[in-house]
Amino acid sequence: MKQLRIFKFEMKRNVVIVFAITLLMCAFTASAKNKVVPKIYVFGLSASFNDSIVYFTEIQEIDSAWINDKNNFLLHRNNYSYQLRDYFIEKGQPNRTCITSYALNRKDIEKKYLEMKSLYSNDLKGKKKNKKKVRNYDIKLLTLNDFKYEVVVPNEYDNDQDEPKVKVKKPKKNKQRPAKPVVEKGAPA
Repeated sequence: MKQLRIFKFEMKRNVVIVFAITLLMCAFTASAKNKVVPKIYVFGLSASFNDSIVYFTEIQEIDSAWINDKNNFLLHRNNYSYQLRDYFIEKGQPNRTCITSYALNRKDIEKKYLEMKSLYSNDLKGKKKNKKKVRNYDIKLLTLNDFKYEVVVPNEYDNDQDEPKVKVKKPKKNKQRPAKPVVEKGAPA
């Protein structure tokens, strides 16, 4: 009898230990690490609803940028766009929408750059020239002398800040029909 109690106690203890180890393993694999990449490539775009001028920065190489190891998202990407926005505020154009696009290699960023530039250009090579598609945007290029991105270094508390937002599905409510009242025969309804 005493041996049976000892055996049950050891089994419970082993189950708790295995559960704790599994929980720790899940916690370590689920946490995303931030890492520094030697270089990334970025360009910026600034447009306004108030005028027809669209500004593009040159493709720039940023050394030692921080990305999320799990999904290769650029950490603090909003701060890079804020740098471009602040540049235009200093130039007296406060109401501009600024976008920063990035890639880990030069080929990918050049492809994105050409796609974005073709959205705003009047040059419709290879496409049907439709009068409705004619765009009236003036594209201006900002050189490195005009604007240059600076590296944004995250602090130690920002480890989970730039995680993509994942929608959690709510469990479906159990839709049951209300029970029909039981009517006895001969009883008034």
